[in-house]
Amino acid sequence: MAITKLKLLGIYLLFAVAGLIIGYTIFVPITGNMVLGLTMGFIIGATPGMLIVNKLEKK
Repeated sequence: MAITKLKLLGIYLLFAVAGLIIGYTIFVPITGNMVLGLTMGFIIGATPGMLIVNKLEKK
């Protein structure tokens, strides 16, 4: 089963958007800063997404 680059991009964006949603709903009220909260959420969401995409790409 070949995974195309577009599917890998979709998987990564799914994780990144989920991280942004988590950052907006959880971290923005805690920190009181929109940029810091969204950055924290993006890091939490995009890092596992990047690792999964790298692992799938090597198959």
